[in-house]
Amino acid sequence: MKIFSIGLSRTGTQSLYVALTKLKFKIFPWPFEETFEEISMGNYNLGILQEYDGITDLVSALFYAQYDKIYPHSKFILTVRDRESWLESCKNHWKKHNIAHHSQESLRFFVLAAFGCHEFSYERFSFVYDQHYNTVLRYFQDRPDDLLVMDITKGEGWEKLCPFLDKQVLSESFPRVRSYHEEYR
Repeated sequence: MKIFSIGLSRTGTQSLYVALTKLKFKIFPWPFEETFEEISMGNYNLGILQEYDGITDLVSALFYAQYDKIYPHSKFILTVRDRESWLESCKNHWKKHNIAHHSQESLRFFVLAAFGCHEFSYERFSFVYDQHYNTVLRYFQDRPDDLLVMDITKGEGWEKLCPFLDKQVLSESFPRVRSYHEEYR
């Protein structure tokens, strides 16, 4: 079984990554560089998934249907949050990290594939958020055991995640990570 965190960036994917590692899963967060060549050549049987239990963020969110076919019996976790707060978070993140001019080609590739632009656009990001959410729900509509929808920003945590992954509910607080890069590196 593989685990794919298929929420868009800024929906709690970093908190989910930390939670999955606390559950003893070996998850590769944000594998932009590590998957860029394979994915740009249409190969979704990712080499890193020989060693890891799953991946997170845009690399998962964009290609979940391909992974579903290659890795049967996998678990997919769609992190969501209030769209307006998500848009505000994206706007701030794009401004702070200057995504449009980022030096990492692979990051720019995945951002362009996900959002259709490098600069933050309220209208475009709103469309992408709604489209992604609705498309994922339709894709898994007949397979509720394979998809978990979580809103970590509203306090959903171990009580939803652990039963979905057939794990004991942890007694510690669910991780609430604001920025992986600031808090965990």
